[in-house]
Amino acid sequence: MKKILFLTAILFTALSFTSCEKSRNGGSLTIDAKVENGHYLNNSVDEVRAMWSEIMIASAPFENGGFKITLPEEIDERTLRPITLYFEWEISNGIKISNENVEMTRISYFKAYKNNEYIDADFSFYGRSKTKYGSVSFIYVDTDVKITGSFKNNGNTFEYDLDLKKGWNTAYQTGGGMTTKKPNIDFKWHFDYNSYE
Repeated sequence: MKKILFLTAILFTALSFTSCEKSRNGGSLTIDAKVENGHYLNNSVDEVRAMWSEIMIASAPFENGGFKITLPEEIDERTLRPITLYFEWEISNGIKISNENVEMTRISYFKAYKNNEYIDADFSFYGRSKTKYGSVSFIYVDTDVKITGSFKNNGNTFEYDLDLKKGWNTAYQTGGGMTTKKPNIDFKWHFDYNSYE
C-alpha cells in the first residue's frame, strides 16, 4: 500500500512539473473596439485577426462598426521571444528589466479580412492630445516583470514605467517613452489601408 501511495505521489509530481513546463497560461484580455467611422466598413470587412508576424493569436467577426476580440490565456510558444530582444535598444541605454528571463510576445497587427482574404488594411489603436501623440500595444509576458528607468537621446528624455503582469497587458507608447499607466490622450480605433510604393 505504501509503495502504491509512493508511486502515485511520484506520478503526480511528474505530471505537475510537466504541466508547468508546457503551460504558458496567464490572463486573457478582451478588447471591445468601436472603430472610428466603422459603420462604413460593415460591407467591406467581416473578420479581424490579431497577429504575431504571420501567426494568428485570435480572431473575431467585424460587425456593427467594430469587433470584440479576446486575446487568449494560452499562448502559441512559437510567438514567444526573450524580453531582452524586444527592449534591446532601451537596455543598451540604461533601462532596467527586473527579470531578464521573461519571455514575451505582442500583437503585431489587427488585420482586416473579407471572405477569408486579407484586404491590405489593419486596425490600430492610437490618439493624440494637444501636446502629445500615443499608440497602444498589447503585450503578453509569461511572468510578472517591471521595466523602468529613463535616458536621454539627442536632447530628448525617454521614460519607461511598465508594470507587466503575467498574461496580457495594455501598454501606452508616446514620444517620451512607454508606460502601463494610461496617459491623458483620447485613444481611438482607426482603420488604415496599407500603401505600397
